[in-house]
Amino acid sequence: MKKTKHKNIAVIIIAFFVVVIISYFYIASFSPHIKYNKQRVIDNIDTCNLIADTCLDIYNELDDNNGKIVSMSFNEYNENLHCTKFDPTEHNEYKLTDEHISAFNDLINKSIFYVDHSYCKDIVVNGEYVIFRNDKGRSCFVYSVSGIEPDFCNTPASEDKNIYVEKIAENWYYVCKQS
Repeated sequence: MKKTKHKNIAVIIIAFFVVVIISYFYIASFSPHIKYNKQRVIDNIDTCNLIADTCLDIYNELDDNNGKIVSMSFNEYNENLHCTKFDPTEHNEYKLTDEHISAFNDLINKSIFYVDHSYCKDIVVNGEYVIFRNDKGRSCFVYSVSGIEPDFCNTPASEDKNIYVEKIAENWYYVCKQS
């Protein structure tokens, strides 16, 4: 009788630890592995929207974009937005208004999209999404034109499907790789 009681207690203890371990991994899979400051993005959402709209406007002005991906980066020294169609021979410089320059400077100075110990390095636009990327390539912030949740990290061509996606605000998402 005592052996059976001890066996039952051992089985209960082992089952408890298995449940705890499985629960931990289950819960961890629904939270970002790379943390970010959501409140900072929300507090600066008007600036974020202005930048996203500006990038979309420029993207739509480009000849023959046909859904191609366009990379944009802000040059704070000459206050231009540099656009490249992922072909070094095809690039354009766009002079920004004072309002846009202020918004891009806020993006940098307020560290709005600072994540993974890295600042926003470039913006990628494909017509449906405006993607704010950093140097690490493990996370990004995405503005979705239609509000559809992105299923990629850093570029729509990404094949990494083990990602975490969190809605920040209307049309805005945070995406990070889960590996």
